[in-house]
Amino acid sequence: MKGDAPSFGPSPGRRRRVATVLVVVALAILSSLDHAGVLWHHQNDRDDFHGAQGTVTQVLGGDTIEASIPPGSRSVTRIRLWGVERPETVHTAGEAGGDLGRAAEFLQQRAIGKRVRLELDPMRAPRDKSGRLWAYVYLVESGEMLNELLIRGGMACANGRFQHIHRERFARLQKEAIRRKAGLWAGIKPEELQAWRRRVDAAAVP
Repeated sequence: MKGDAPSFGPSPGRRRRVATVLVVVALAILSSLDHAGVLWHHQNDRDDFHGAQGTVTQVLGGDTIEASIPPGSRSVTRIRLWGVERPETVHTAGEAGGDLGRAAEFLQQRAIGKRVRLELDPMRAPRDKSGRLWAYVYLVESGEMLNELLIRGGMACANGRFQHIHRERFARLQKEAIRRKAGLWAGIKPEELQAWRRRVDAAAVP
């Protein structure tokens, strides 16, 4: 009698272990994406967030915060301040210290623990490719917009690459900040900004 044909594939035990590892990895990836907001892409973002209020819990950089404005079961929402950009020069591109850290430091001082109200731009999709919510962020107590305060104080650049409802106003605020040599403009000349920034923000240079 002929014996059973030899099996060249992985054993059932090994297949189960591989499947378990794959499930754990998939769950970890899904958890990370959910925390970043990538999984919360739905058509009701504007209904959920336009005019919504919450408390700032964390500053993640010069243009990104987290606030307790939870849709569903999530505890925080990651928010990208729309219309502003962290400044980069031909000498300091990608660095986080010095003048480039002023925006984050300002947000730490002015926003942490404060109630804020969100305004979404009708000209822009609610989220970026990383799942962050694009928004204009207002301090409830004073009515001031954090996006404007960063540009006015010379702690961030106005984003002139895309159309948005405050584009012209932000460009004027940056022009004023350059003239006053406010913040980073005390040590950075407009022509030192990267070439693409000079092209798109030409209207903001005096």
